[in-house]
Formats: sequence, C-alpha cells, structure tokens
Amino acid sequence: MTLQQGIDGEKWIMLDRMKTETTENVPLLPILLELIGKYKNHPYCKTHNKLLPMNSNQRYNAYLEEIADMCGIKKKLTTH
Repeated sequence: MTLQQGIDGEKWIMLDRMKTETTENVPLLPILLELIGKYKNHPYCKTHNKLLPMNSNQRYNAYLEEIADMCGIKKKLTTH
C-alpha cells in the first residue's frame, strides 16, 4: 500500500490486492486527510508504520462484550 498523488492532483491510497491480483485505488477525502494528520505522530502509528491506530479483533470483541453487558444482551457478540 502506498500513498500517491493521482492524475487529479489529489492524494490516493494505491494497493495491489494479493488474492485477486488487481489494483485498488481509494481517494483520500479531506476528512480522512485531517484524521491522518491528527495521528501522524501517534506512537502506535510510528512504531507500526500505520496511518491510523488500530485495535485488534480481540480488543474489539472485548469492547463488544462490555457493551453487551451494559445493554443486558446475553448473546456472545464478536466482530464476525
């Protein structure tokens, strides 16, 4: 994945997909550029060379479990 300037002069994420061997191009809208700027010096982003900090599925599932408890939901919730 790379950040590149598109032919329109704007920034794009360009990614070569392994499974389908196709190129995926995603324009970066102003709100996303603002978020990327907000987190560019975040320790996680610097350490892991990421644009945004990301939680693991395990962390998301823990959050979902906490929300389910607060809402009285007995079913086990997961990100899947």
